[in-house]
Amino acid sequence: MSVLSYGQLCATIEIKKMYLRPAGHADLECRTRVLKQGKRIGFMESERYSGEDLTAKASGSFAIV
Repeated sequence: MSVLSYGQLCATIEIKKMYLRPAGHADLECRTRVLKQGKRIGFMESERYSGEDLTAKASGSFAIV
């Protein structure tokens, strides 16, 4: 939502989640980046870390309205 213009909203088209290992620490960090943002559709990718360990990945596409 933070990369959208004022008044724009987004709706999920598709999300894929891949869990790689259990998250053993209480300090979880998620790093997300927008791969492409067009006028009507955006694509993103996220990685979740527990400490230094990559524990999950996700990718998604979103309709921008």
